[in-house]
Amino acid sequence: MLEDRLDRRERGWLEMGLHLNKQLQADWTACGADAFVVEALEELTPTSDPRDYAGELKLLYDAWMATLEPYGERGYLTAPRR
Repeated sequence: MLEDRLDRRERGWLEMGLHLNKQLQADWTACGADAFVVEALEELTPTSDPRDYAGELKLLYDAWMATLEPYGERGYLTAPRR
């Protein structure tokens, strides 16, 4: 499953101490793997009908980013420029 592959890849970088997000790496190193949870927030169900999956994923991503606002103290992402 894609989620598992992404989780393994990110965990691999973190476990090697080489993750590009330095704040995430520092917290992972200080707190350990058990302090973090990775989960899918939503899934697209495949259909046989033609769909714009990339467009749908972008809409879902934007909606979750607006809801969670994972920037600064609330997460590890840099706030988008406005």
